Amino acid sequence: MDDLSSPLINLACQGKTAHLLTRILIGLLPIVSTSLMAESKQLIPIATGEYPPFVSATLPNQGMLVEIITAAFAGSQFSPVFSFTSWPRVEAMVRSGQAFAGMPYHWTKERDEAFLFSPPLHQGKIVFFHLQSQFPNGIKALHLGDLQSIRVATPHGYWFEPIFKRAGIQLSYAIDEEQALRQVLLKRADTVPLEQLFGTYLIKQRLTKQTALFKQSPGLTEDRRNHDYFMIVSRTFPKTEAILTVFSQGLQRLHDSGEYHRIQQRCQSMYEIDPKP
Repeated sequence: MDDLSSPLINLACQGKTAHLLTRILIGLLPIVSTSLMAESKQLIPIATGEYPPFVSATLPNQGMLVEIITAAFAGSQFSPVFSFTSWPRVEAMVRSGQAFAGMPYHWTKERDEAFLFSPPLHQGKIVFFHLQSQFPNGIKALHLGDLQSIRVATPHGYWFEPIFKRAGIQLSYAIDEEQALRQVLLKRADTVPLEQLFGTYLIKQRLTKQTALFKQSPGLTEDRRNHDYFMIVSRTFPKTEAILTVFSQGLQRLHDSGEYHRIQQRCQSMYEIDPKP
């Protein structure tokens, strides 16, 4: 009896071991498959700078536009990798083909000649930030001529700078947007034109004690393309048109499924932004 049972026990143990190994291997298949897929994905370098709440190295998930771009590429053979640098360096990297794209950027004629453009990442809204006490009824400016008596504070480099200069509008320069808003607080300027979410975030985070002093008025309606944010896309990056097509299709799927709106709403809630005037 003992002589017969020993081989049977060994066979049973071997069978259990084989079964266990099979279950382990089956369990590992999704992990191995996922790992292989990750290794086979082409990394797509995207250059950017600090522009919260749209993009920032200090924000959860690096900001709203990083979430949207990442989601648009999800399920494709491409995986975006974001690098933070200065804004002049962003454009240089895209121009040379060192980066596939840079973001976020407004459309301008000059950029259109140098780069390709993605579909809009965010349909922005330019508004005038000013003191409630100085313009209790708001700034009524639909066209450039309506700004002739208004002192506008701004950093160098905004798309509207040459347009405002040609129209003879008074410009007061600042080193950045926060300092431009401080000029308004000191009444050295009347208003700062900024994208609504960005301006609201900046005032809430940097000018906390003066937040209630500011009011928003609608911006100009001269050119809608100057209000939206895009990726500028390299003309020399390998397979750039194929990558841009994949991204554009993915972005459209986000809009169609409602996921784009969900990301936008979640980020605004996370960053505690209320863009309403």
